[in-house]
Amino acid sequence: MKYKPLELPLYLRDYHRYRHPLVKHKLVWFRKFRGRRWIYGQNFGDYLSIVVVGELLRRASTLNTLPPVDGRMLAIGSIIHFAQDNDIIWGSGVNGKMDRADHRFSNLDIRMLRGPRTKHFLEEMGIRVDCNVFGDPALLIPHLFPKLKYRPKKDKHIVIPNLNELEQVQKLVPSEVRLVSPVGYWRKITEEILTSESVITSSLHGLILAEVFGVPVRFVHPIGGETLFKYEDYLEGTGRVMSTVPPSFENGFSLEMGVSFPKPQVDITRMLESFPFL
Repeated sequence: MKYKPLELPLYLRDYHRYRHPLVKHKLVWFRKFRGRRWIYGQNFGDYLSIVVVGELLRRASTLNTLPPVDGRMLAIGSIIHFAQDNDIIWGSGVNGKMDRADHRFSNLDIRMLRGPRTKHFLEEMGIRVDCNVFGDPALLIPHLFPKLKYRPKKDKHIVIPNLNELEQVQKLVPSEVRLVSPVGYWRKITEEILTSESVITSSLHGLILAEVFGVPVRFVHPIGGETLFKYEDYLEGTGRVMSTVPPSFENGFSLEMGVSFPKPQVDITRMLESFPFL
């Protein structure tokens, strides 16, 4: 009698794939829900930090010869207020809801920032910022996972709300429209994006993944207290500006709502060269 090999849950596959000590012990990422570090139900945008950093480390020829890292590393997310002196910053951004007093550091090892607004914020704090490399590390997902391709299904349109407005948006979007929660396994949410004719989103990483894979996407203003800072920071870091304030789901739903942007300008080579451990 033949037995099928035991298949690990998807998030546990990530745990085994990205178990480098730097990822396990040094990488700072925002967990909305506390508990096990590799829990399935996290905001997928924040969880992408594990995926991108872990995948780059897994591929690095120097994987087993990395020098000891004294500080920590911050990558994807509006998490710079979590930074401490001498931490490595690679693609992180400022949280527009946090005050300057919430940032308790005087020196950072900055390799890449999400965008120029974060750079300006840090410079106004007196932090030395020598780098001019901008971008969210999630922009590297198509490069790191080339088998992921856009393959839309006819008449499939999805809505991905911001994490902080999920319950409100559930009441505002018609039942016939597919609502995709940002809380879930990153590959499943990415597949939802890649198989849709269009995406309407107030999730930053819903916007980023749709744009970088060439999926038609419209951005709507988040409700529930989220500011536009991180969206404008990302847009300006990829050569665009938000010229008009987009509507929110509270303004009434339609498949044509929101605003679209020109194609992002992404320099993959510079982003990869800025990674501290390649």
